[in-house]
Amino acid sequence: MKSVKCKGRSVEEAVAKALKILHAEKDDVVVEVLEEPEDRVFGLFVKPAVVKVTLKSNQDETESPLNDPVNQSLNPGMIQVVNGSVQHLADEEKRPTIVPSENITVLINGKPIEGETEVHPNDEIELKPTILERYNGSFHIYFDEQKVTAYLEIEPGYIERYAPIDTPPTFYLTINEQIIKEPYISFTKEDILNELKNRNVTIGIDEAAIEKALEKPDLSQDIIIAKGKTPVEGENGYVEFLVQYEISNVQPKLKEDGTVDYREIREIPMVDVGETIGIIHPPKEGEEGLNLENRPIKPKKVNEAIVKGRGIEIVDNKIIAVEKGTIRVNKRIPIYQIDIIQKLVHQGDVDLKSGNIAFVGDIEITGNVEENMTVESSERILIMQNVHGATVEAVNEIVVNRNIIRSKLVAGKIEENEIVLKEKTGELLNEIKSFKQSLLQLILANRRANAGPVDMAAIVRVLVQQKYTKLTAQLNEYFKLLHEVKDYELFNLNEMIDMLYKTFFAFDRKLLDDEMLFLTIQEKLGTLYRYYEQKLEPTSKVTIGQAQQSEVFCNGDIYLTGRGAYNSIFHAEGKFVTNGFIRGGSIFARKGIEVNEVGSGFGVETLLHVPATETIRINRAKEDTILQIGKRKYRFVKERTFIEARLDETGTLVLA
Repeated sequence: MKSVKCKGRSVEEAVAKALKILHAEKDDVVVEVLEEPEDRVFGLFVKPAVVKVTLKSNQDETESPLNDPVNQSLNPGMIQVVNGSVQHLADEEKRPTIVPSENITVLINGKPIEGETEVHPNDEIELKPTILERYNGSFHIYFDEQKVTAYLEIEPGYIERYAPIDTPPTFYLTINEQIIKEPYISFTKEDILNELKNRNVTIGIDEAAIEKALEKPDLSQDIIIAKGKTPVEGENGYVEFLVQYEISNVQPKLKEDGTVDYREIREIPMVDVGETIGIIHPPKEGEEGLNLENRPIKPKKVNEAIVKGRGIEIVDNKIIAVEKGTIRVNKRIPIYQIDIIQKLVHQGDVDLKSGNIAFVGDIEITGNVEENMTVESSERILIMQNVHGATVEAVNEIVVNRNIIRSKLVAGKIEENEIVLKEKTGELLNEIKSFKQSLLQLILANRRANAGPVDMAAIVRVLVQQKYTKLTAQLNEYFKLLHEVKDYELFNLNEMIDMLYKTFFAFDRKLLDDEMLFLTIQEKLGTLYRYYEQKLEPTSKVTIGQAQQSEVFCNGDIYLTGRGAYNSIFHAEGKFVTNGFIRGGSIFARKGIEVNEVGSGFGVETLLHVPATETIRINRAKEDTILQIGKRKYRFVKERTFIEARLDETGTLVLA
């Protein structure tokens, strides 16, 4: 089947170009959108739409007679049409006859003939077809974001005309005709060079690429016709750590009797006074580039690694421990917070005999944590054995080598109000982007229709009232959340609320005439979203063997490393990962879920829940497993394997 790829400022424009080339109607083709268009501000496109348009099977083009030359021999007195040209072998005794058609003029020795005419030896015959339509085509030059590269897009023109149909050798030739379209380009290399000059392009012009593009335009390719110098980005400074600072796996110890002591399979590493913790590497500056206007482009600013903390000192870019203890590292690039903290090692079980444990620093427990006991740490907790009916809380990390039974584990703090604000800011940001795209389409449609000046206020009002009907309620809810923000003044939220109100409630004409308005709104919402995204970045971690009738809350990732969990509740602000099974209970993970097997098959419900933007991956799901992505739910009624669940672009929950 014949197909072409075309580009345009919109999908509709690209499809229209393809239909012209294929001489087809929209019902005769299949359209595949390869790339959606992207824009920065109204009318300033960065990336065009690309479509592939294919003729349906019954619309495939057949071989034209023009492309099937006649290979029969030409005898004296005969005449033929081959590839649109007349050939003859007239002599004084045998003279063929030629008859013009209604729309193709026959010139013999430069003079038109009216009717059937004899052809004499040495006559030169030329066919002059009637032209029905001439479309000049067009070209478009666009740039990348930094104006380092210029791309040429060509829409070829065409000439629609009558053309003679090839005819085999004959003594009496009547010219038969058909209508064809031929590619035609009306603009020249000089036209493109002048346009580059008008667009202030002064360096890096590739004239050979322009000539090649005009010779044989490729509609599916970006043709680079000018190129400046792309800046070379530098590298930020960083810390190279020379010691292990995370709770690590070590080889089990072999006892004298030949058995293995599995209590020592993990440890919280220690450093001694004077030990080198790491080396601070300086940043590397980048190199300037040049845009096509011969203006310098500065590379992104590089940052030095900033190291601070307690129990350390810096000597010649080396980080030296001045206290003995464990290392806590908190990376907020370019800032490295490195603290030497104390470590408490509790030998044996935590029970009524030992009492509860609360410690400012790391805690290692070589035995179990028993019924009704609590263990609290300002840093990390490592428990070599089990946790039975107890509560364990740590700020940074909890590791339980074996099982937790009827217990509660909490790692890190979870600020529910800030999490909700981050989510709502992200949702509103996506809605504003969608709104702006719809607004842009209406503006372009208005311009194509030559409907006069654009009334932005009227268009925004129509979109709010007819397409984005839930936006005002969404904004009212968002305004209430903003008034509870602790850093209200820091982000000048009064200004943002005022801007949103005037845009979507008051339809302020003066404000809406500003082409940068929606970009400004996006930047403000984006800044707030990134602030909370960084502030709430999951930093804690929980690693456990197995779980039974327990609750685990973590401001970060949860890893279940043993056989699995029964009737337990997990809440992870990061991701949840296990190679084992989950039977009963529920999992919520803000960054996605990966499990090997889920469900019991005996009517016990198991719920896996992630936000609308995340994915759930399962190797095997049994009956009564419930998946929830955003607000969408799906219940398995029979067993399935190798599942990747997510929401598609329409918001439908799909199982890949």
